[in-house]
Order: sequence, then structure tokens, then C-alpha cells
Amino acid sequence: MSITDSERYALYKKLESTIGPDHAAVLMEHLPPVGWADVATKHDLQNTEVALRGDLELTETAIRGDMRAMEASIRGDMKTMETSIRGDMKTMEATLRAETAELKAQFYRALRNQTVSLITAQTAMLTVMLAVIKLF
Repeated sequence: MSITDSERYALYKKLESTIGPDHAAVLMEHLPPVGWADVATKHDLQNTEVALRGDLELTETAIRGDMRAMEASIRGDMKTMETSIRGDMKTMEATLRAETAELKAQFYRALRNQTVSLITAQTAMLTVMLAVIKLF
């Protein structure tokens, strides 16, 4: 049963008239500010502490499990990315080698064509020079 403020005040007034104001004030200070049913005991606090510690341990265990799962997931993702990047690099290397080989072939064809053109031009000039020399 909880006591109201007016009942507390009435009790204080009765104590004041019976044992004096100083003693009444000291005695009222020892009463809980709420009803006795609302006062926590040491046993209540110990039970709450045990329950809280259990909750904290469960939370810690869950967080550790989540962290391990996230770590494994990240490691898996990184391995997948590494494999993908290595594959992309090998594809790019093969493409680059093929393009380099094609450019090399084009260069040698152009060089050969230029050489043939120069030899043909020199032969033509030599023929003309010989013809001119025969005329004189």
C-alpha cells in the first residue's frame, strides 16, 4: 500500500507534536520516498545484475558471431574479386599480345612494301641512267 503526500504530511505533523520537530524530521528522513513495495532489496539488485550479465554475455556472443560471419563474407568477397581481377588481367594481357603481334605484322608489311618500292624506284632510275649513257 502506497502512502500519499498528504498522509506523509499528516504523519509528520503528528510526530512533530509528539516527539518534537527535530526528531520528527529525522524519523521522516528514514522513510522511503515511495511505498515499501517500490523499494529494491540487495537480493533484487543481485538478481538484476545476474540477468544483466547474462544478457551482456549473450549479446557479446552474438556480436562475435556476427563479426566472424562478416569477416568470412569479406574474405570470400575479396577472394572472388582477386580471382576476377586476375582473370581480367590475363584477358587483357592476351588481347595486348594479340594487338602487339598484329601491329608488328603491319609494321613489317609496310617496311617490306617500302623496301620493294625503293628497290623498284632505284632500278627504274638505274635503267633510265643506263639508257641515257647509251645515247651519248
